[in-house]
Amino acid sequence: NGDEKPVVRVIDLPGASLSVAVGEGAVWVANFDDDTVLRVDPRSMKIVAEIPVGVDPFSVATGEGAVWVVDRHGTATRVDPRSNRPVEKTLVKGRLMAVAVGEGSVWAFETRVGQLLRIDPQTNTLLSTSNKILQRGPATSDYAGVAVGAGSVWVVSPGEGRVVRMDPRSNRPVASIRVGAGPAAVAVADNTVWVANFDDGTV
Repeated sequence: NGDEKPVVRVIDLPGASLSVAVGEGAVWVANFDDDTVLRVDPRSMKIVAEIPVGVDPFSVATGEGAVWVVDRHGTATRVDPRSNRPVEKTLVKGRLMAVAVGEGSVWAFETRVGQLLRIDPQTNTLLSTSNKILQRGPATSDYAGVAVGAGSVWVVSPGEGRVVRMDPRSNRPVASIRVGAGPAAVAVADNTVWVANFDDGTV
């Protein structure tokens, strides 16, 4: 019925919430201010756990039986959703600002150099690092987006105006597509890639 209004419920969260993911039986929120990931029960709408992760957590994703959080200091944290216990590993010297799961791996984008990291979801160890795929500059934003779908990994960052399509087997780029000013978020569904541009307010 087109006349029905959506039901909106609001949960008060501590700190600054920069990323949210749904999966593994909960809603997970990266809490930048408190260096935690919040576990929210979708039925009670209450925070049921505050799990310590790396400093300045920026992005969260779910998949491969775990919750994944990356931070601005090159650390990836794997959270076991059964115990809420984190396992943290420093992977690179740089800023990990986006994370996604798919094609049997965890993918994180390091914005200082512009590289895509492939992480083993079982051991939380670094499997490969791409060559520079997006040119970074001192004036560009740290925001970035990563998504997995249609047999590829897709990476965007502001400043370049492009989305890069990566081969998940080789972790090498196969296409670089101009998409407009300031692309900062990407999603894939039904073999279509959607990119949100914050500079010009388009998708």
